Amino acid sequence: LRAMGRWEDAKRHYEIVVQLRRQQVDREGRSRPEFVDALRRLGEIWKDLGQLEEAKTRYELAISSCPDEFHNCSLLFADFGRLLSELGDKEQAIS
Repeated sequence: LRAMGRWEDAKRHYEIVVQLRRQQVDREGRSRPEFVDALRRLGEIWKDLGQLEEAKTRYELAISSCPDEFHNCSLLFADFGRLLSELGDKEQAIS
């Protein structure tokens, strides 16, 4: 959906995925890679829409939820660093 420029549909889709995964996290007491990935993708969508603070919020939640065994955390940190740089927070982007 995002690749087709259907931003609102994509955003709605990932919001639903996040809600479902959040319920699963609450039941299991641990985060799952699908939850983190959905949050990362929501961050991308908000960034593409020019809503950088909304994107930052989603990335921060994804980072705080990232399980140790999730291999895509490096991609998440790279995306977040680029966003922070765009927001003008180069100091935090580097750290």
